[in-house]
Amino acid sequence: MRFAIEGQIDNVGAADIFLFLSQTQRTSVVSFERADQETRVFFQEGLPVWCVSTKVQLQIEARLAGAGAIKLRDIETALANQKAGSNRIPQALIAEQLASEASIERDLKSLSLDALRDVATWTAGSFTVYDGVTPPPWAFTIAADFPALLVEALRGQCVKESLQREFVSRKCILRTRSASRSSSHLNDAERVILALVNGERTVEELVKRSGLDELQALGAMHVLCALHLTDLLPPQRAAKPPERPAPPPPPPMPPPKDPATIERGGATSKYVTVPPDVKNGPGPAEAAQRIPEALNRSGESTAKLSVPRDAPQRMLRITGDDKTEDIVLTAATFAVGRHPRNDLVLKDPRISSFHCRVEIEGDKCVILDLKSRNGTLLNSARIDRSELKHNDRIQLGSTKITYLES
Repeated sequence: MRFAIEGQIDNVGAADIFLFLSQTQRTSVVSFERADQETRVFFQEGLPVWCVSTKVQLQIEARLAGAGAIKLRDIETALANQKAGSNRIPQALIAEQLASEASIERDLKSLSLDALRDVATWTAGSFTVYDGVTPPPWAFTIAADFPALLVEALRGQCVKESLQREFVSRKCILRTRSASRSSSHLNDAERVILALVNGERTVEELVKRSGLDELQALGAMHVLCALHLTDLLPPQRAAKPPERPAPPPPPPMPPPKDPATIERGGATSKYVTVPPDVKNGPGPAEAAQRIPEALNRSGESTAKLSVPRDAPQRMLRITGDDKTEDIVLTAATFAVGRHPRNDLVLKDPRISSFHCRVEIEGDKCVILDLKSRNGTLLNSARIDRSELKHNDRIQLGSTKITYLES
């Protein structure tokens, strides 16, 4: 006897060991051990020929006594008469004529088959493979169709708890390992799953597409993976979309051309207004129309109307950095904010992109806050919508504006 391989069943699995010994046609003994049980399986040229276990239910005396064929007292008497140990029970029973060779062979083969099925379902413990071990003289092939037995044992492992651990992430992907492997011992559910595997579908997708019960589908995947017909791959990370280049900065806005405005202090670098007479550029009314509709709180928007010629002159006086600038309201709607699409563009970082809007409604002028982040203050009070009066003080962030009528 010589040492060959050892390891943990948690990492390899009993089915993998059986497949290895079968494919290499080894003559070996495999010792499976865990705290409560030890089972030994003898292989001859890749086929299991004998199996013994310390599990009480898998002992020959327990099997014979449980079936009612022989009493335990008779077995002990036969061993004493033959001066044989417990490992010679079959010979002692035949010598004492308590059993025939045919009945003993039938019972031993059935018992070995049960022991093999039992150990094939182990998911924990250790194993050691020893080469060059000669099987007992009474050994015989436990199962002529070993692959079918192996698949049957794998199906016995399919309990809900173990399947939930194995397929803890339903985003894992199943990939076919080898199309040339025999699948003659698979059942209908396993064939359905195998036919759906394309290397891209996740466990979740396979369950849905198969039309099978989730436990049945996961069990089929477990068998396919244990037989190395498929591989279970970790979830694939979605590729990051390519970063789009930053848009070019907007072109600088031209300064106001209104002579009256220049005489009253001129434009400051802090504010930029878009006069209506800039060539190829939108006027204040057109710019106001391009503000998102969701920001319009007024039920009677006058965005498409112009100010009547006989209407009083209205203006916004902006004060800051020791300079003053007057903006005449020549359109019925006048938008204020940091975004260049506003009629009055302010560079104050505390001002929202579309902060507020001033609207002329008949003989009234109102101001509406456009759900700005820091709010719109009118005479030191925060407002949503309010009518403007001469000399009203408006504050947007740190920018101060005075409403004037004449």
